[in-house]
Amino acid sequence: MNTVKKVDSKKILVTIIFTVSIFVFQYHSDAETMDMKEAMDAYTLRYAYELTFATAEAGFTMDLFYDMPMKECTISIIDLSLYMDDFGGSYMADIIISGEDYLFPLYTGSYPTDERLASGKPCAVLGKKLYPYTYKRDGIRYIKICGDEYEVTGFVSAENSSIYNHRVVLFSKCLGEGARRDIYYFRGSRGLIIKACSNFITEDEMMEYFKSYVDVPDYGISKLYEYNRFLETSSVDEQYRTYASIIYVFSILMVVLIVNLWMLEHKREYAVKKAFGYSNMRLLAEFAKELTAMLGVAIVLAESCVLIMAVIEKELILFNEERLMEILICLSDYVIKTLPILLIVPLVILVKENPIKMLVDKDV
Repeated sequence: MNTVKKVDSKKILVTIIFTVSIFVFQYHSDAETMDMKEAMDAYTLRYAYELTFATAEAGFTMDLFYDMPMKECTISIIDLSLYMDDFGGSYMADIIISGEDYLFPLYTGSYPTDERLASGKPCAVLGKKLYPYTYKRDGIRYIKICGDEYEVTGFVSAENSSIYNHRVVLFSKCLGEGARRDIYYFRGSRGLIIKACSNFITEDEMMEYFKSYVDVPDYGISKLYEYNRFLETSSVDEQYRTYASIIYVFSILMVVLIVNLWMLEHKREYAVKKAFGYSNMRLLAEFAKELTAMLGVAIVLAESCVLIMAVIEKELILFNEERLMEILICLSDYVIKTLPILLIVPLVILVKENPIKMLVDKDV
């Protein structure tokens, strides 16, 4: 009975260690791929042609662009910091003045229709990480921005990364009074950044429409030749990636030591099996089967921890086949890298020791 308890306790300990190692392995893997995905999204999720302007003059008004006869072009005030009441802080916002070719990919919901925009009632599209700060009433989600209530019509996110997960997208014809006041406050204090973007009209063609406003004293609109849109990042500091690597290596070393002790305790059992014709590979396969079973339980526990953390953070979660494939690839990579390391000690012991020596060995 004591032997059974020892074996069970070791299996439980190994499963717990596996859970920790899987968690940090996935953490490190996600951190490495996140940098690549952010760079890829920043490169691909942009317009073919962009013009950037700045203004800080009191004569500037968004009405200038409402009747501009320029099709297939989106004009926005970008990188504006607006206060989110329920969060108690500010996030970067884009105020779309005109156009329908929106940059930010929808995660769920939709952009407001022309009829919705024509109503003039405040509405917004949010990055998916802002979902916890919304509230539901009569089946519709709302959020408070700069003291005004906005209907949330949809949530956006970049295709592969989180660079737009906290973005606020508002529409100039459906602004609350608080946001409108902030726009003109920033116009006079630090200026506004205006972007004209299109996938069809070149910069030179767009400039033809703007030339009557650029460098005119009343409007104070000047062209900027280099300006990068603000992008948030979820990149993990190299220090924490190093910690994750150390924990993973330490965890595997702990399992190797437990496996070594496990083999010593079962020497006689393996000796008897070898005497009855069991090959080393068959015995190793039995041992690998036990480790794989514990790995399976640990994988379920580790992924459950990830899901629980997302629920605690009230993150908006939708089923995503691509993300599922990423998890499966990461877990497969973990098993392929880890399992052979763990089988080295059992293989050496089984090959090195002959059955008679294992049977009479009194080390354990």
